[in-house]
Amino acid sequence: MFNAADDGIDFLEIYNLSNQSIDLSALTLCLADEMTGEIEKEVQITEDKAVFPPNTYLAITKDKSVLLQKHPTTSYRNVFENEKTPGLINDDKGISLERIDPTAANIKENWHSAAENVGFATPGYENSQYYKHQISETEINIQPKIISPNNDGKDDVAVISFNVNKPGYSANIIIYDAFGRSLKTLANNYLSGNNNQVYWDGTDDRNHRVPIGHYIVYIEFFDLGGQRQTYKKTLVVSEN
Repeated sequence: MFNAADDGIDFLEIYNLSNQSIDLSALTLCLADEMTGEIEKEVQITEDKAVFPPNTYLAITKDKSVLLQKHPTTSYRNVFENEKTPGLINDDKGISLERIDPTAANIKENWHSAAENVGFATPGYENSQYYKHQISETEINIQPKIISPNNDGKDDVAVISFNVNKPGYSANIIIYDAFGRSLKTLANNYLSGNNNQVYWDGTDDRNHRVPIGHYIVYIEFFDLGGQRQTYKKTLVVSEN
């Protein structure tokens, strides 16, 4: 929060997304020019070694006592005091700007004002607007699950349908045989949205018909922030 209410104080929050502890003395807060990206100010969080545990939030502010008084639900251990904490401009006075999904891309749509029922800020703990999107296997469907690509007009093609109700995801879809060999790339960096459909006609990358047997449909979703989800579905090619 960079435009606190009159009885509050500004703070910024960091989150250790990793599975390892981080030494806070190795971290530096930087204030950059919005247009040029040039660093205008650098502030070392602390000169002393301090452990920042994994999957933990930490609020950094100039006056710890004022912040805790304003937000009594915040844990004392999750607030760090640094009198040189840089400030930014936030048009909404007394309302913290929160990142919705810390693993997703750093885009405007991934930020939102904190909720009123938490006092418009959650310093040092999970954001009120937190939502981590997971593509459910129920959003991926293959029909039919047994195909017979003999051009008789019945079950010649498998339709792979999937829904991604969040922007910024791309997909790779590859057919593998039972020995783990890649046979056919159906989608490569396919920009996904709602109601996507990809088709497989039982041929490999050389357009040769594959033998009858069991096959794996490997589906990978990823976004610009590096978040990645993978799924494997089975599909059978029969003679008729």
